[in-house]
Amino acid sequence: MLLFKHCAIINGMDIKLIVKEKNKGHSYADIAKKFNVSRQYIQACVRPPSQLREEIFLLYDYKCALCGKVVGVSGDIHHKTYNYRILNNINNLQLLCRTCHSKENKWRKHMNTLLEQLQKKQKQMGLTDYKFSKYLGISKQLWYSFKEGEISKSRRVENAAWKIFGICIDNKQRTKWKKLLILRL
Repeated sequence: MLLFKHCAIINGMDIKLIVKEKNKGHSYADIAKKFNVSRQYIQACVRPPSQLREEIFLLYDYKCALCGKVVGVSGDIHHKTYNYRILNNINNLQLLCRTCHSKENKWRKHMNTLLEQLQKKQKQMGLTDYKFSKYLGISKQLWYSFKEGEISKSRRVENAAWKIFGICIDNKQRTKWKKLLILRL
């Protein structure tokens, strides 16, 4: 199923590749350079249609979903996860103020770094996804969800990585992200 007819294929590349690059933490500008198109074109490919945007504004009563600040129509529509199957599903979108949107994107970048470190460990150990998830003490489904970019379940993965491997950016960063995590709950 193609998400958008006007940008399902960019220079022979599928929309899935854009989402994959976004999950790796790349900016729209970086992705645009890679596909040799404009940043605005890439954003238009993942941006929810205007009718859906209006529904999100009404659903959240023009207020930020995290801090409750009234944002009106100047709020940002945030994708909770960049899974191409549910990219512009109403349950995957939320209205955020600029400050909260920036924090959420920093959180996503942190989780991408954690995922890269865990995948490196998995490769070093030579374990399948199933055996690695058992080694972490989490379910295979949770590990797959985390790999697909579903950061809402990241707390358990992060805690497992910290306990077993001591993986984090640094202690100061870990404290900062723990505070952010508490704010998200």
